[in-house]
Amino acid sequence: MSKYKILWVIPLFFIISICGVLYFQKNISNNMSRFEIAYINNHLIIPDSQEIIEKGYPKNESGETYGPDLSDYVGSVPDLILAESEEGIKGYLKKTDKDSITSTSRTLPLYLQDGQTKIAELTLKTK
Repeated sequence: MSKYKILWVIPLFFIISICGVLYFQKNISNNMSRFEIAYINNHLIIPDSQEIIEKGYPKNESGETYGPDLSDYVGSVPDLILAESEEGIKGYLKKTDKDSITSTSRTLPLYLQDGQTKIAELTLKTK
C-alpha cells in the first residue's frame, strides 16, 4: 500500500509545481508596472522605453532620473544612464562621471538605479 502512496506523491508534486509557476508568472506580469521590468531582490531596474517617452524618466529615492538615453525622444539625458560593461553586466553610469571623463580615467563605475550601489566597472575604449 505504501508503494502506491509514493507513486501518487510524485505526479501530485509536479502538478502543484506547474500550477504554482503558472500562477506566479501570470500575477507578476499583471501586478508589475511596465516601469519595473526588474530583476527582483534589489537588483537592476530597467524602465520601459515607451513609458519613458510617455511619462518621463523614473526617479530614485535621491531624486535622480534613470534609464536608457532617450534624449532624442524626451529632450533630456537621465542622471543615471543605462550602460553595459564588456562582461555583459548592465548598470547605470552617472551623467556627471561621463561628463568629467579625462584622458587619465579609463574606467567608470556602474551602479544600480539607486546611484550608490556599485555593481561593475565600465572600461573606456580608446579610438
